[in-house]
Amino acid sequence: MKTILSAVIALAVVIALCIVGWQYALYRQANSPEGIEAKHRAAVAIQIRDKAEARVSALAADRCATPVQAILKLNDWQQIIGVKDIPSTLASDIFLCLERGIMSPYDKNRLIDVNLLKLFVAA
Repeated sequence: MKTILSAVIALAVVIALCIVGWQYALYRQANSPEGIEAKHRAAVAIQIRDKAEARVSALAADRCATPVQAILKLNDWQQIIGVKDIPSTLASDIFLCLERGIMSPYDKNRLIDVNLLKLFVAA
C-alpha cells in the first residue's frame, strides 16, 4: 500500500512538473521577440481588414456614386492617362467598387462614356 501511494504521489509530481514546464515554454514563446512581432502583425492585419470592410460599407451605401462624381469633377479628367494620375484614395475606392461589384450600372456607364473605366479594368 505504501509503495502504491508513493508511486501515485511521484506520478502526480511528474505530471505537475510537465504542466509547469509546458506553461513556461508557452510563456517564453509568447514573450519572445518573434511571438510579440507575430501578435503585432495579426493585430495590424485585423485593423486593416476592419478598415477595408468599413470603407466598403460606406461605398456601398451610395453604390459608389461619390468616388465617380469626384473623378468626374477633376478639372483635367480628359488628360488622365493612367491610374497614377488619379488621387490614390479615389483610385482605391473605384477598385473596391469594381472588385466587390457594388457600383451602380449608371455610374459604371458614366465612367465608360468618358473612357475612364478601362483604366481600372485593365490595371
